[in-house]
Amino acid sequence: MKKTLALGITIIFLICTALTSFAAPAGAPAVTVKDAANDIVNVSGTTDATEYVTLMILNPGKTESDINFADPTTLGDSVQYISTYWAEGSEYNFDVPMYGSSGGVYKVIVTAGNTKYPTPVTIEYYFSSEKKAIIPLINASKTNVAEIEKYLKGWTVDTTNHNGAFTLNSLADDKLYVNGDKTKIAEVIQKRLQTVGDFDPQNVNTFADYLKISAILGAYNTGKSELLFTDNSIDYTAELLLDGTTELDDYINKLSEDGRTYVNRELVSSAPYYTVEEVKSKFRELVAFYGIKNHKEAGYGHMAHYFDAYTDVYNKYYFNLSLLTDSNEISVYYGIYNSTYGNLTELASVFNLLVAPVVEEDSNNSSPSYGGGGGGGGYTPPPVTDKEETNYITPTSFFLDLETVEWAEESIIALADRGIVSGRGNNNFAPNDYVTRAEYLKMLLGALELVDGSTNVPFTDIAADHWAREFIAAAVNGGITSGVSATEFAPEGAVTREQAATFAARAMNKKGAALEPDSNTFADDAYVSDWAKTSVNSLKKAGILSGSGNNMVNPKNNLTRAEAAKIIYGIMNSMGMIENIAK
Repeated sequence: MKKTLALGITIIFLICTALTSFAAPAGAPAVTVKDAANDIVNVSGTTDATEYVTLMILNPGKTESDINFADPTTLGDSVQYISTYWAEGSEYNFDVPMYGSSGGVYKVIVTAGNTKYPTPVTIEYYFSSEKKAIIPLINASKTNVAEIEKYLKGWTVDTTNHNGAFTLNSLADDKLYVNGDKTKIAEVIQKRLQTVGDFDPQNVNTFADYLKISAILGAYNTGKSELLFTDNSIDYTAELLLDGTTELDDYINKLSEDGRTYVNRELVSSAPYYTVEEVKSKFRELVAFYGIKNHKEAGYGHMAHYFDAYTDVYNKYYFNLSLLTDSNEISVYYGIYNSTYGNLTELASVFNLLVAPVVEEDSNNSSPSYGGGGGGGGYTPPPVTDKEETNYITPTSFFLDLETVEWAEESIIALADRGIVSGRGNNNFAPNDYVTRAEYLKMLLGALELVDGSTNVPFTDIAADHWAREFIAAAVNGGITSGVSATEFAPEGAVTREQAATFAARAMNKKGAALEPDSNTFADDAYVSDWAKTSVNSLKKAGILSGSGNNMVNPKNNLTRAEAAKIIYGIMNSMGMIENIAK
């Protein structure tokens, strides 16, 4: 009835549009799915003037030559929709109810006044019943990435072609999907199914929205920066829940061009991400760091804004913000402005020194101090002169934040006592923070004494005075790891558990250890990358790498500082390098 009524009301406009010229209106119309559950499509755009706009959508396979204007009763077969809109302010906006049961490619024709857009726009559209049918298939495939990928892309059974989820939701032409890694997209969806649960087959709008999100996260996890940024600015801010946030405003309006470049680069290099919240959180951290370091304007007057707006970030990295006062803030800001630091951990060390300077005492009265360097710098205990006769420092007096990682206390204390790891200030170790690539290599190669003094690296993001340069050089030159590209190492990038195991196994082999893989693999061995399987299973057999309670190694999870200490302590213990363990 609605369709017939629309046809009757607008037939006169159809006759008029058939006679118009082909001079183009202001721009091609934008065609999007507004409400997949109720089969509503939106068509919008602008014209050169305030005038009537006629929209006609033709059914799949139909052209204007199929329309008999002399017999309006024949329009039903060819025309899906036709209506007019008074484009006030030179803008038009149609909400189009779609009718049918199958779908296909629909031709969209817009005429503004006496001009028609010369090349019709198309939309591949399928109805909600088909969208609902594919969701249970994807839900049932949560243990098989290849199956999920099949249902995303489409498949053939007995010469019958079945449309995949992206096609059914009008996303097959989306650049993130066309140019993205379909396997990475499927992995994101699998993680969502395994952590959140099944998609609701009746809620096709939510599912369609998540398909878009999975394509965005998949692009980050593939490192496809060209799909994620335009003119050095982040795209998909609405989907990433960044619109209206302080960090997005600062990123756009306060960061220098270089600052945005660094944020963009590290945001991608810090992947993988499996939730929008992970991307948003990392973006906020990067803006909090580069906002201070790479502000549009020179000087240090802007720092007050950042320390006020990003207290959550700075508290996470153990900045002693409570000591920043009106009387010392100018000297602190000035000191930061004239200091060198490469990440939030190093900046925290600089900040904490400036707000609470350490007074050097004579050698007969040693006292704790805060310092920078590998592993984040931080609290240094008084030296232990005789390990046979001196009581070890207990966890409660050494680091104050180990209550959540009792399983790693012995490892952390023993390694800290030997100068292999250090804290992040305020007697905190930050055991649940992710360890960076540079930090992990410093711990690993320092523990195994594999540093050879070389500082020769080909990476543009490793400055000559970078605190971990000699450790990175030893790791790269020793075949333990490599950069993320020919010119970049990404020292602040996260380390996954399977990467950590691989670096560790290679370092042990270089040290002369004999490793062999365990035939009894972890329960999620199928998700361990092929290049990492031998290393993961070898460390499992050696008792160095353990899984969670259900024997899951979680190979793609980022490694925490506590986990790093546990692995390195296990390596040293297995190779007979640990004596007089702290109890």
